[in-house]
Amino acid sequence: MTDKDYSSAELHGLMDELCNGTLEGERHLRFQSILKASKSARAEYIELIDLHFDLKRLHAQTGDLSDPIISELSKDLLHLDSQRLHHSFAWKTWKSWATLAATLVIGAAITWSIVARRNTVNPDTSVILSQTSGARFFGETVPLPGSSVRFGHEYALSSGMVELKFPTGASAIVESPAIFEVSSATKLLLSTGGCSVYAPDGAQGFRVDTPLANVVDLGTRFVINVNQSGETAVEVVEGEAEVYPKHNSSELSDVRSGPINLREHQASYLGVTSMTVEDDGTIGELYKRGLPDRIVSFDAVTDKNAAVDDLIAVTVQRGGHNRRYFVDDMIGIDVVHYHGSTNAFMVIPANVDAMAIGASRSQFLDRDRSLCSGLINPAGSKEPLLQDPVLSSLDDPNLIGTPGLGIRFQSPVVNGPGPDVVVFELQTIVNPESGDPFHVSPLHFAEGLHSYTVKKYDIDLVSSQSKFISPFRLCRSQAGSKSLAEALNVEIVDSQVHIVRAKVLTVGIDLSDLGYQPGDLVDGLFFQDAVDDGNYFDFVYVAGLPPIP
Repeated sequence: MTDKDYSSAELHGLMDELCNGTLEGERHLRFQSILKASKSARAEYIELIDLHFDLKRLHAQTGDLSDPIISELSKDLLHLDSQRLHHSFAWKTWKSWATLAATLVIGAAITWSIVARRNTVNPDTSVILSQTSGARFFGETVPLPGSSVRFGHEYALSSGMVELKFPTGASAIVESPAIFEVSSATKLLLSTGGCSVYAPDGAQGFRVDTPLANVVDLGTRFVINVNQSGETAVEVVEGEAEVYPKHNSSELSDVRSGPINLREHQASYLGVTSMTVEDDGTIGELYKRGLPDRIVSFDAVTDKNAAVDDLIAVTVQRGGHNRRYFVDDMIGIDVVHYHGSTNAFMVIPANVDAMAIGASRSQFLDRDRSLCSGLINPAGSKEPLLQDPVLSSLDDPNLIGTPGLGIRFQSPVVNGPGPDVVVFELQTIVNPESGDPFHVSPLHFAEGLHSYTVKKYDIDLVSSQSKFISPFRLCRSQAGSKSLAEALNVEIVDSQVHIVRAKVLTVGIDLSDLGYQPGDLVDGLFFQDAVDDGNYFDFVYVAGLPPIP
């Protein structure tokens, strides 16, 4: 199919049905086929997703929409969202600009109505949780990136990192374990944990309070570490800051001694009964200029229940910069080896008849975009490989190779900054929320190369970016599959639609973690379950990323 095989009217009509929750059956399959074949259609679809996300965030920020006037405005806004589908998504026509302007006016009207009703501007939307990496908040869900944080609310960050953006331009990266509170648009209270602050020109005066000190920015980068006794270490990485020690460590008072002026590489260490200043600090190396490179988010075709199936695009932070890759831009794979661990060896979308797929079974292993299909439950080892895996052969079905899953890229992947390979795993909601650990190894070992064990996913079951997948079938054979030939040809004795819902997890693989040097070309990888429990790694999609220009 090409862009000429469907009309804009047909695509927009299908999108209308998607918005209304009425896209089903053959119409849903038609929509999926258009998205698979057309890059421009996928771009329009992603813009629609972004618009819906913005609308949901607007609703979340405006709070109670029970007011009749606001409710009507909200309906108009959603109507404009639907109408917008019938205009150019490139925003080139006058009607598109008019729709956008009307949307902004109505959005402003909603906000103004609430402001007028409360007689005050609610400042809670001023400080934004801009990014997260493996973040967990004790007792509450981590908000979506782009959400506002609540003033005066104590957040307990039990794992991972978050970045906060303040309206003055200042930013703070908080590392776990930490307890923090956004006190105002210019002040952060850090009770314990680590915090890296950047305050550019115009953000001078931004302040971080700890149990034993108040730190005021004078245009700088600085790092703070507070232990669980409240003892505070502050080091200036660039620029200048003032530290105000507190006389009374038992309460957050404004009683201070004279400020301590810190310049680049100077540090102040404040205890309950002591204080030192050093010209060469020891915590500056803890400063974080950004969150780690990782998979930030992904987009996929959604069904009427907002569950996902075919992958559309992945957003990856590489070398500190976010880059979006459409499936067409990524480097596909061929499965070259499979040695399974159980009799359940394959998953396929629920609308596929497993008994009838026959010779086409291979398309569900490595040649589709579906996050609901793939080879699952590869066997593994507690210890990762130290030498080349033995690969099974389609020409010799009796050859039983190394337990695991082997893939070869359709063109070599270049080792660059950050993740070079994306891996998606299916995980039911009753299995470990952190995902199934696995080993990844070179297909061919050489000097300096080694295996690497993935223990944490960039997006796991409880991540705010995680998504449920569409219904799928779990395929079983009588005795499992010990080779790729068996996986492709063994009789399927059971293929029931799986009852327990599942999500798709994803993690980026940095080839440098396997010992590859920058610029090295990698033609394939080998995956093994880490055999840490009774659950196995369930591969549903793997692809290489193109080199960074």
